[in-house]
Amino acid sequence: MTPADLKSLCQQISYSYSGAVNRDQQLHLHLLGATADLEAALHKQMPGHVHWAATKSEKNFKEYFKDRLQDLVYLTADSPDELSQLDPSKVYIIGGIVDRNKHKGICYQRAQEAGIATAKLPIRKYVKLQTSAVITVNQVVDILIRVQKDNDWKAALQEVLPGRKIVEQAPTAAAAADGLASPPGGSADTVAATQAASAEGTSCRSGRSAPTDVTEAT
Repeated sequence: MTPADLKSLCQQISYSYSGAVNRDQQLHLHLLGATADLEAALHKQMPGHVHWAATKSEKNFKEYFKDRLQDLVYLTADSPDELSQLDPSKVYIIGGIVDRNKHKGICYQRAQEAGIATAKLPIRKYVKLQTSAVITVNQVVDILIRVQKDNDWKAALQEVLPGRKIVEQAPTAAAAADGLASPPGGSADTVAATQAASAEGTSCRSGRSAPTDVTEAT
């Protein structure tokens, strides 16, 4: 990762942590694959991160969750499967990739190589976009937190996605059930266990039996 990418990733991790601890439904974040470069960037930009109530490890998601691989779900726009609801028993992984144009498909490829499940956020099912469905790590975390609390994908997406991305609302869930909705699209490469983008991730676990959110640095 370039210094600029690391700086951007650190900001996204910071926003993710703030969102996770300031909501009614809290998540416990895991930052996995935290390399020396990422550590240095975190210390420079936010030295207070050493006091975060989060788990940080140099291990990647396969090593850290080696006994729970069946519970891992890598969130990526390239997945053929769409996420419909959050499962408290699962660990959702968000790939910490800043410039996805340079690394298209890398998160899906990693998940396939690890033999774990993948899923994409149901963005295009609920909103119509005028730009790509790629969003930041902290936006994915924020969406997951809101859906965990209210179980309302449409409201969460409309509240979190930048207004410039949304053209108009997509058909409602009821209309979608009648086959009127536009085809599902994708979201940013994400996971309920987040690993840092050039390190390998961050994850979160809620104190209310909520899903674990992990960010993996890539």
